[in-house]
Amino acid sequence: MTREVVVAVDVGGTQMKCALVGRGGVLRHRERHPTAGRADLVGAILDVARGLAERARAEGCVPTAAGVVVPGVVDEARGVAVKAANLPLREVPLRDLLTDHLDLPAALGHDVRAGALAEARLGAGRHADNVLLDPDLVVVGGGLSRAGAALLDPLRAALRQRLPFLREPWVVAAALGDEAGCLGAGLLAEGAR
Repeated sequence: MTREVVVAVDVGGTQMKCALVGRGGVLRHRERHPTAGRADLVGAILDVARGLAERARAEGCVPTAAGVVVPGVVDEARGVAVKAANLPLREVPLRDLLTDHLDLPAALGHDVRAGALAEARLGAGRHADNVLLDPDLVVVGGGLSRAGAALLDPLRAALRQRLPFLREPWVVAAALGDEAGCLGAGLLAEGAR
């Protein structure tokens, strides 16, 4: 039986969180690479993605797609990183570059949306009916999730005070921590297969 994986890369202002993700969001391999100070960030993203695909093959897995998520303005329909305030990405056709570089179908997404997708399907929201639009659940993600009760308790109190007419949503720390974006990139890649 073939072990299929997708290449997942979450590009942030200081580092790339990278993984080989199996079916159902199973992390098969993780690694991180710096982004700060990279003169050729696009080349670095492509090289890291290629390295992950090569690692998958060396471990007997078959990479079937790639997903990359970035901050800023992303045109997902065109697969273009339009602009990122904290990274040198301006009108970069990253999805097509990935497809050409890896000879795999690829997806490009926004990092926050991808993290929310991963939390909704695989993390803290996996048992909730509604996570994003009609909040049964508010997931505090990324680095903020590490604040714990110091952030969550005042947030719960503020929601109770400001939304007395609504059923109070659960407020929880992200179950996937800072790997939600990378897992979201993997979910986007699964959709590109």
